[in-house]
Amino acid sequence: MWIAGIDHLRRPAHQSRRSARDRSALASPLQFGGSIYPINKPPRSQSNGTSSMAQRWYWLIARAEMKCISFAMVALLLTTAFAGAAYADSQLNWAVAELSGMRVDYPAGVFTIDVGPSDKGPGRALRSADGTAGFMFYVQANEKHDTPNSFLRSRLSAPHTKIDYRRVTDRFVAISGVRDGRIYYSRCNFPSGASGPIHCLEMVYSESEKRLWDPLVTRASLSLR
Repeated sequence: MWIAGIDHLRRPAHQSRRSARDRSALASPLQFGGSIYPINKPPRSQSNGTSSMAQRWYWLIARAEMKCISFAMVALLLTTAFAGAAYADSQLNWAVAELSGMRVDYPAGVFTIDVGPSDKGPGRALRSADGTAGFMFYVQANEKHDTPNSFLRSRLSAPHTKIDYRRVTDRFVAISGVRDGRIYYSRCNFPSGASGPIHCLEMVYSESEKRLWDPLVTRASLSLR
């Protein structure tokens, strides 16, 4: 049982079957024991080729809301979004996912699609409404009594990935890499050292939006327990 703290992640009956697109997983270059769901490329602005922060968060969030709001409300949200990033900050709707002693903060206003169970252990996989970003959290049994160092050595297999960040302590391992224009970030905590379960999160998003995602990744990573 996991608790997201929001109601819209409980899928209605007509959405209970995952689409073939959702079920066909894209192998994670970090190989932390499984896969992460496919994502689309983000939209590009007609003006300068990249989306501003306020515009981008508007499209990520509003895509999930447009099915249940009026045209007038869409126009109002669009006007607010272009006014600045304050709207985006308030609409990220940070929530707490809890599972088997693990907990992590995540922006529920962005990750609105519940793809289904994680294939790496008890947990869930989510993605943004436009399919450009994914988030997964899960708990793994530590049957081999791995430490963060041995866990990283046994799981890291990324021949076509540029590893641009890695940090290993006695309590967690975090790593980030780039492949095919996407950033893959993984962090696994060892709250009981080598003698207990491993608590993990993964995020994938466009490399072109790294600056946009940095604060969200940082908050989620630091909140992982």
